[in-house]
Amino acid sequence: MPLRVLIVAPEHRTLPRLAQSSELTRISDVRGVYTEIVIGPLVTLERIQQRLRRMRSDVLLWSGHGSNGRLLLPDDSEAEPRWLASEVRLAGIHTVVLAACESAAGRGLNTFTEVLPAAGINTIAMSVEVSDRSAVDYNVALLHALVNGESLREAHRIGREALGERPDANAPQLYPADVAVAPGADLPGDYEETLRNLVRVQIDHNRRLDRIEQRMFPPWQVRLWQAIAALVVVTAIVTFSITETRLVFFSDVRVGVLLTAMALALAGSLWRMSEITRERIK
Repeated sequence: MPLRVLIVAPEHRTLPRLAQSSELTRISDVRGVYTEIVIGPLVTLERIQQRLRRMRSDVLLWSGHGSNGRLLLPDDSEAEPRWLASEVRLAGIHTVVLAACESAAGRGLNTFTEVLPAAGINTIAMSVEVSDRSAVDYNVALLHALVNGESLREAHRIGREALGERPDANAPQLYPADVAVAPGADLPGDYEETLRNLVRVQIDHNRRLDRIEQRMFPPWQVRLWQAIAALVVVTAIVTFSITETRLVFFSDVRVGVLLTAMALALAGSLWRMSEITRERIK
């Protein structure tokens, strides 16, 4: 049966080039496999997202550099597990192959091998470093088996057998989907309610993190308003602490109090403007 494969192959400028040309040629030679390619030193999350949303694929094959559970991009950014899971589910893809070194590594609940299967996506990732040759041989054998109608589990076994007795023959590991959830599908009541609760919890958690991050690392516009507010307060303090100017401004106590109140009000308004700016930039 025909198999549509989206191949993402970033080229990192500071890391060795991979055998991507050879891999693309061999995969293209597999009868029944139709490929769409995002390749080169200009691969970005935006380009990957656009390609995922533009075409209908059965398999996403990520062929690039990885390290300790990270998928590296040319601009030194990374593809995050939850971002990839969200985009892959939206594209209707049920199988992802992460042919990158140590893509199965990491601890906790935020790894690719935890997040993707939990989102209903069958995932194959590399548990250790894998050579170019082994990754290519495995990918080609896997796709051959899938296009010939084999199940993913059997295709994975065939791909592993293609590596023979190599030291990295056990690198590819299969992580089946926990629950096969299609985008927009209706779930049984318990599952649906559970997922809704999880989504609400995640949204609240993300909002709290956003607020914390905004306060720790506010944009420059926020810093500017705060700096102006602080400057007004410091100027007022310095001005009113000098005897000569204090005598001028406080010759009439009411005028002095009014000027002090105006300075504080101006500083407060500027500080409030920084808070408004912070909220609008979120």
